[in-house]
Amino acid sequence: MKRHRWSLAFVVVVLLACGAFLAHGETIITSGGSVLQGVIEFGIPAVVSLTSETGDVFTVQRTNMKSIRFPERAGGDVTIETFDGNILVGELGGVPEVIGLKTGSGDVQSVKVSSIVEIRFEQAAVAETAPTQPAPATTKPVVAAPIARPGVDELVAEVVEIHETARGGVLIGLDSGMQLGFVSKSGLDIPRWALGLNFLFLGVDFRDYFGPSLRTVEKAALELATEDPTLDLEGLTDAVRKEVTPFILPYLHVGTNTLIVPQIGGGVLLRLGRAFYVDLGAAIDILGLPWLSVGLQIVL
Repeated sequence: MKRHRWSLAFVVVVLLACGAFLAHGETIITSGGSVLQGVIEFGIPAVVSLTSETGDVFTVQRTNMKSIRFPERAGGDVTIETFDGNILVGELGGVPEVIGLKTGSGDVQSVKVSSIVEIRFEQAAVAETAPTQPAPATTKPVVAAPIARPGVDELVAEVVEIHETARGGVLIGLDSGMQLGFVSKSGLDIPRWALGLNFLFLGVDFRDYFGPSLRTVEKAALELATEDPTLDLEGLTDAVRKEVTPFILPYLHVGTNTLIVPQIGGGVLLRLGRAFYVDLGAAIDILGLPWLSVGLQIVL
């Protein structure tokens, strides 16, 4: 009789130990610093989908998931690490807003996905639920992690370097001022200075344009890259160009008329498009005569 009692007690102890082990099969870490352990009852299906940045859709079995790391901000990429050594980054699909976690006490606790930093899956618990049959041949294989992106600081530095790079262009004016000239532009296609000819008044014109400063470009690049971490160098450069290219571009004018009479003045270019500007300027020569620059200028 005592032997049966000891056997029954042993079975109960084993069952309780197994139940305690299973109750701690998964770990959820929240943004508030809480560490929750138990078994996920609902919220993580048997197969989840992940859409990569290139648009490819991958499926990952729950039994092969080692961890899921959620982004710090809404709309970011989710990172899934698998037990077979792969890391996938992309947009997670098939997961609801709330996950149910059954704790060791038997209670099911609801946890919002938006508050989760990471979910860790224990391999021992996974092994008990793993299917005995291999995954279907039609399932898209898991691929290695994509190439890591450059950091924000590196992207900002590259955009600033592009802005500082000088580019040459041609200025064509349907204008009473400069009608043909050479123009130096920043790497963002913003005019810096121009030297050309005024065939109408037989003069040589030089213009110094007051575009955005290096600090302005750096600040815009940093803000845009921080707001949208998915931007690559080309996308960030285009976004910065749109942000910092001024509608009104002031300039200082120095030149001559009638070949040798010096003049000085200034004006503004009003941007109509990436290459088209309305020129509004004025100057006065050494004899006290005023000269106007009014018309359309095309910067190529």
